[in-house]
Amino acid sequence: MPKFLDDMRQQVAAASGITASDLPFLAELIDVPPEQARWRVAVETVLGASARLLLIPKDRFEHFSQAVNPLPLRGRLTFEAVELGLNGPADGDPERIFGKLIFKDSPFTGWVRRHLAEPVRNARCVEDPQNLAGHELRVTLAGQTRLGTRGSHGRNDQSDIIGFSNEHTIAAIDRELKQIEDLLKSIDREREAFDEQLRELDRRRAAYEAITATTWEDIDVATVDRRIEELDSARRAILGADDQLQELQRRIDQLGKTLEAARERKYGLKKVEADLKEAWSSLTSTNDAVRGELDRLATLPHVLLDDVQAAALDAHFAAAVAPADPDNWEQFPTHLARLRQRLVDAAATARGRASNAESELERVFSAYQLKFEDPNLGRTAASYPDYARILQAIVTTGLHERREEWRQRLMKWSGEDLVPLSGAIESSIEEIEERLDPINDILGGLPFGANRDRLRIRLRRLAPDAVIQFRKQLRQLSSGATRDLREEQMEARFRELQQFMARIRRRDDPRAITDLSDRDRLLDVRRHVEITAERYDSEGQLLSTHSSLGGKSGGESQELVAFIVGAALRFRLGDELRLRPRFAPVFLDEGFVKSDSEFAGRAVQAWRGLGFQLIVGAPLDKVTALEPHMDELLAITKNTSTHYSFVARISDTGRRPAVGAVPTQRDSTTAMAPAAPGSTEPANPGETPATRYGQTVMW
Repeated sequence: MPKFLDDMRQQVAAASGITASDLPFLAELIDVPPEQARWRVAVETVLGASARLLLIPKDRFEHFSQAVNPLPLRGRLTFEAVELGLNGPADGDPERIFGKLIFKDSPFTGWVRRHLAEPVRNARCVEDPQNLAGHELRVTLAGQTRLGTRGSHGRNDQSDIIGFSNEHTIAAIDRELKQIEDLLKSIDREREAFDEQLRELDRRRAAYEAITATTWEDIDVATVDRRIEELDSARRAILGADDQLQELQRRIDQLGKTLEAARERKYGLKKVEADLKEAWSSLTSTNDAVRGELDRLATLPHVLLDDVQAAALDAHFAAAVAPADPDNWEQFPTHLARLRQRLVDAAATARGRASNAESELERVFSAYQLKFEDPNLGRTAASYPDYARILQAIVTTGLHERREEWRQRLMKWSGEDLVPLSGAIESSIEEIEERLDPINDILGGLPFGANRDRLRIRLRRLAPDAVIQFRKQLRQLSSGATRDLREEQMEARFRELQQFMARIRRRDDPRAITDLSDRDRLLDVRRHVEITAERYDSEGQLLSTHSSLGGKSGGESQELVAFIVGAALRFRLGDELRLRPRFAPVFLDEGFVKSDSEFAGRAVQAWRGLGFQLIVGAPLDKVTALEPHMDELLAITKNTSTHYSFVARISDTGRRPAVGAVPTQRDSTTAMAPAAPGSTEPANPGETPATRYGQTVMW
């Protein structure tokens, strides 16, 4: 559908409140099937006016007409009321326009079928103009129409609009673009031919201009030669007639030779000067380079060569400069470069031999591990001293003694190392449970929430399959005796122990196998438990379980955070034997700013009940929620002129206390109440904030 028609449809749809999909053009509800594609021109010609008809549901036609009347449309939009859900005629005569169409399934289809089946639009299709004669409407393939003695040919709009989609239009545009591209290529070829003709004409014009600008005297060589000969004859005649002129000529010739010789000597001296300057520049650059190299060498640590190293270096130097003379110091930079290259090549060869030797050692060490596995030995060249000690011990002690020592070490691993590990894992979890008991005792006396419920920290042991299997294997390895095992049983036990140790090695351990190491998940008991907060009512009924802060208001979240963070700090700073935490003061910046007085009060009581001393910092407008619960109120203000901050204690009596000036680098002022910024009276040294447990200080 052309854009201007669709734009007008969008305008009237917006004005009438009817969606554009409920206002179709008739052209969007019909299409020409591929087998009838050659009749598209005829269909577009006969149905051109009807295809551009906008269909309006009949029950909304009056509303539509009233709504679009004020619109200043840029074009003429034709529309018609259509009754929906009608039954139209079936497929028509394939020799007529109606029979060459397919229809889209929609509420408008019945009306569209009736409309197009009317004789004034359902033209008979004929192949050529000879068959146009008759009393009914007929149309040719080319789009010529005739009704009796009246006919027409041609189209006002050459674009095709009938169809369910724009594929046909796109194909037509593609064909047109192909024709335009072919035309442009043809024009380019013609332009290139014209350009070549223009260049040829330019070359001819330049040749003609050169010929026109040339005179005969410029190209008549014989005439010029005769004129030169005549002038020479006249000159010789003049000189022959006057002895004085002859003497002057000889003098001129002699001076010319002298001048030429002087010029040659001058040019020679200039060349010598240039060579000297170039040599001086080269020597200066060399001197600077040598001085820089000497300075660099002076800053480097000196290496003293022994006699063997010095002799080897001399041999390398002689071999590098051969067959040149190594004592020729003028060629020393070149000789030094050759020596450097030889040493680099020798070092590369030595590194290659070292790499091969290292690979051979690793192969030997790997073969040893396959035969005699040892988790304490690596397989790289870095373990060479360990293997050397093993070899020396085998040679010194003997294989039998080494076998017995290995059995004793295996017994030590099984008994002395693994048994404490199993007990430590179990005792760590029990220790966490024991340290939670006094915290829960404290929380049992602190009201939580608006209904004054109670909060309890609950520990639940997790049982991941990997951890269960690990601990089962740990008990098996730590409980069995190895003294009475046969050799093959001991080796099997050793392999089990080796695989077990690989799972708990640190990843940075050179002996660790990255794919097997799972130390944190297996040994960190914090991953073996889950900590939640349970809320109980006054009768001991479980109300809720908290594992996150989701779904709570700001005040509820801050109260829950106060209880949980306070309990966590008490867990870290105390134990079951302490009545108070090891460190009591807690600073809260902008604490409880989202809580009302009730939430803040319960949170403060929780902190104090857990044995902490609160020091809370908050803006001036957030003080009221905490005011009933504070023991001390300090106001801090800043003088923007002097850049000094002042601290003042505020009491209920309204008495203004002493204010002290404190230099600060803060860029903003945090104030709880007005203070005297201009005062320099020293503060009372005996009044220090937060001097006892359970005290709450605001600043």
